[in-house]
This record gives sequence, C-alpha cells and structure tokens, in this order.
Amino acid sequence: MALLTLARRPFRDGAMKPELSALEAHVLERILAGDRPVLRILQKQLKRCRVKSREFTGVGFMTELDLPADVERVRLCKHETKVGGVVAATGGLEHGAGFVLYLKDGLLDALEGYSYDETWPQTMQSFELRYTSERERDLDRLEDLAKVD
Repeated sequence: MALLTLARRPFRDGAMKPELSALEAHVLERILAGDRPVLRILQKQLKRCRVKSREFTGVGFMTELDLPADVERVRLCKHETKVGGVVAATGGLEHGAGFVLYLKDGLLDALEGYSYDETWPQTMQSFELRYTSERERDLDRLEDLAKVD
C-alpha cells in the first residue's frame, strides 16, 4: 500500500481510475467468497471495480468504489447494507484490523478498514486475513435482503 496521507483523494472525471490496493482487493475477495447467487453477482462487480476516492483517517481508511453503469446490480430490499466479518493480522498493528463492505443500490459502494484504537501504519507490506466467524459475516442476512431471480 502506498504511503498514507490524511487528505481525501478524489480522482478527476475522465482520468484513469486507480486500481484497488493489494489489501483492498484481498479483503473484498474474502468478504465476497462463496457460491451464493448474491455473492456471484457481487463478485462480477468486483472484477470491474475501480477506486473513486480513498481517504485515510489516521486509524484506518475509507475507499469509495466506482463501477461502470452497465454492471448487474443485486436487487436489495434495503437501499443500503453492509457486510463484514473479515479481519487482518499484520506486523504494523498490534490488535489487527477490521473491514466493512458497504453496498448501496445493489452495488459495491465502499470499503472501510479500521484499526482497534491504533494509528494505521504508513505501509502494510504483509497481512493475513481470516474470518471472525461465519455468523459475523452474516451471509444469510445478505441473502435474505437480496431478491435474486
């Protein structure tokens, strides 16, 4: 991951949107792992996903995601929802990091990464991801919210 700054960094319209960092990509793949219909649609979205903006807060980050207009959406009963349940162990954070994926209007919307009351490291060279538990991942709730034909 690149050196961090505390400023929000939006990217100009028409400019090539940057790709996800290795951490962001691996976290999103882990959150969306599985063979449920709703996950398959979101996995297709992930393949076409770019970064709209990235903000570093000092204790984590918020990456807004950008998708082409023609991607298939998950039809959700709720306008917005979130999925988490993935954590990272890394040498830069004594207590590790947690992540939340936000969905809005049936699309991948943002990924939040946060530390547990520690300063986010300047660089994160290596990390190990794991699920906190399948219950916290709560894919049944996500499936219940989705109206997949």
